[in-house]
Amino acid sequence: MGCSFLFHDAAMTMAAYPNGLEEIKASREWKRIYGRMKASHNGCPDEAAIIEVFLREQHAFRAEKLPKISWNGDVGPRFLIDDADSREKFGDFIGEVAASHWWDHSKLESQLQNKVIPAPAPFPSIWSIDLLKLACVLRTADASQIDERRAPSFLRALRQNRLSNYSAQHWTFQSKLTQAQNRSDTLFFAALRPFPKEEANEWWMLHDTLKMIDGELRKTDDLLARCRQDGTRFAARRVANIEDPENLKTCIQTDGWHPVDTAFSISDIPRLVENLGGDQLYGHDNMAALREAIQNAMDAVRLRQIVDPDAPEPLVEVDVVRSGDSTILKIRDNGVGMSESSIVGNLLSFGTSGWLADTAIGEYNDSFPLKSHVSGRYGIGFFSVFMLGSKVEIKSRRFDASPDQTTVLSFPEGLNTRPLLCGAEYMDRMTSGGTELFIHLDISKLEEGYWRSKNRNRFWAYTDGEVGELAETIAKHFPASSVPVKVRNGDQLTWIDGRNWDSEPASSFLQRIEGRTYPGETGAQFETAVSLITEETGETVGRAVLYPDRLAGRFVSEDNRVCGAVVAQGAKICAGSFRGMLLGKPLRAARDFATPLASPEAIQRWATEQARLLKPIVSDTEDQQNIAEQIASLGGDIGELKFCEVGGTYFDRDELRAFLKERDEIWVAQDAAVSVDRPKEKLSTRTDTCISVGCGLRSIVFMPIWARPWRDGRKGVNLRRIAVKIICEEFSIAEEVAEKMGMVEDGHSVYVAPAPVWHCDDNTTGFVDGQYFKRNMIVEDVDQFFIPRGQRG
Repeated sequence: MGCSFLFHDAAMTMAAYPNGLEEIKASREWKRIYGRMKASHNGCPDEAAIIEVFLREQHAFRAEKLPKISWNGDVGPRFLIDDADSREKFGDFIGEVAASHWWDHSKLESQLQNKVIPAPAPFPSIWSIDLLKLACVLRTADASQIDERRAPSFLRALRQNRLSNYSAQHWTFQSKLTQAQNRSDTLFFAALRPFPKEEANEWWMLHDTLKMIDGELRKTDDLLARCRQDGTRFAARRVANIEDPENLKTCIQTDGWHPVDTAFSISDIPRLVENLGGDQLYGHDNMAALREAIQNAMDAVRLRQIVDPDAPEPLVEVDVVRSGDSTILKIRDNGVGMSESSIVGNLLSFGTSGWLADTAIGEYNDSFPLKSHVSGRYGIGFFSVFMLGSKVEIKSRRFDASPDQTTVLSFPEGLNTRPLLCGAEYMDRMTSGGTELFIHLDISKLEEGYWRSKNRNRFWAYTDGEVGELAETIAKHFPASSVPVKVRNGDQLTWIDGRNWDSEPASSFLQRIEGRTYPGETGAQFETAVSLITEETGETVGRAVLYPDRLAGRFVSEDNRVCGAVVAQGAKICAGSFRGMLLGKPLRAARDFATPLASPEAIQRWATEQARLLKPIVSDTEDQQNIAEQIASLGGDIGELKFCEVGGTYFDRDELRAFLKERDEIWVAQDAAVSVDRPKEKLSTRTDTCISVGCGLRSIVFMPIWARPWRDGRKGVNLRRIAVKIICEEFSIAEEVAEKMGMVEDGHSVYVAPAPVWHCDDNTTGFVDGQYFKRNMIVEDVDQFFIPRGQRG
């Protein structure tokens, strides 16, 4: 017993490894823990933190081996048990008991229940070694020994600079505890001093520790009562005053505050889900719940592809089944599946991402996906299914489990009552790994929410005109998924496969993204200009083509607009002013906004190529100007595209230069202002003395200003800047003159020149605010156009 105690603690040190850190880093366990922490931190974690986690997680395994491990000494190998005879007789038992400290009680029972070993000679033959009893003593004694003897104040003073916050909190509460007393089978703890407000965290840490000890004592007592009868049960079987924080306060006092247990209760979850599923997260978009459920299934499939070398071809199946008056949405995957403990610990743990918490990662494979590279990063997506219906059932089987280990979790009345967890009946067992999700759709609730939803999808509909909407909806939301989706709705069967998005025919690629907004013949010519967006490294980060606003329907709702998608893990996050797709990263849990992965340099190169590809395709000069505005905003070279208008004629850069050679002065005005301020009550034509040109920067992604950490316009310029640069070159105007003429303060132009843009049939002229330039213009010439601050705007 003494050796088991010592070996258990000794395994928590680097000294337990004869070759030190070098031996630790060479182990598979180090690589696995490093990969897991790198994934969860999205980068390289601190080495000291990895060592701490490694020693904590591996100490049980190491403790089992320690009795037989040797260290090289001056006179040969040295062992922790010097006596070779004792080491050979008892070493394996000592290691097993030391390792058992981290086993759960079911493993403890299965491994040690029948291990009552007769004592070897020369000990009396009536003696025996009861490994189960010894293991129970070790775990309960180690858990319960938390008083001041474990946290001496002088030792803390010596170590205070090396203690983490977590360790320091443990030392604080332990230093206040008296020795525990056994009072009528109850372990009684008390504090020497109260806990002030600033030590509230330490009080709660002590509370949780005592709850852990209480659970350990109760489970151990139950185990010994079943396996060793009353004669072997321990005298202490529970912890006093732990039922309620107020009870604990009677012996573990607080000073100036009251302990109130604010942990989530079953009644909290429905309201929380209602809020997250409503305005606070998903809005009233019912499609969000379907999207989350399919993404969870895809994540499970991707995980199995990582950990299982014999994994079947990836597949997610979606089916809408009508049974009497009920409509059931079924989503099935052939992914990694879930064990009972995984369902309880991951799926039902609000905020835990099953992708990164699943024990299959590392157990079967050392590869870990980065946290930013998985869909289920936030651990809240599962609860969104209750937006679709309250009656939900999940059936799952781990890929490495047997059919009779199929687990069923059901919510017969939603989240208002506790779910039921049980094994599957014989006929309901799953013959292979994966998960099946059944949602009994609340049609009346969905129909009500439909009119307020962001995207007016009625994927549950079953009328003839809408039966295909489920497949189209899924295709639009998962245009590039590496996991194919088999969709069945009624008699229709559709396969959605986005694995070859970067090489498949452009028409198939665009139809999947655009659905019923696909423009067909109208946009067919643009499909020849669909091109890849690549980084200098050769990595493909998108495939797209620019499209004129006139054809895209820029100012209509997204449901009716021709637009591209920003995609993360194959799923659409938000839309953009292009046709095709950009890879991206979601910005928040709702996954409604994303930042593209493409660098501004990659976008700039692609935009320049678009100018070359689209010039021979786009015949409409106004469309050319619109495309040029998009390219310039992205930092690309507009090439030979028309980009400005003079007197009703659109010019490219060379044509503008030729025009200016015949002029000594010119005005420049914003094209939108020119259009809006056209005289309404008389006929008018454009003058040839003013260039109208775009003055704004266009974003390639539709998102609010707050959601734009990725500045797609960092290298971009507006078309006005291009025009002014050409004017300065042809009129020999210094750069500082143009900068002064275009000066803006507080959103208003400082210098404004009335620009003559409309010639009316009554020989009058219509003016708009603009800028003036003449040959050899100097800085002082600009002053005549100064507008006092109070008159601007």
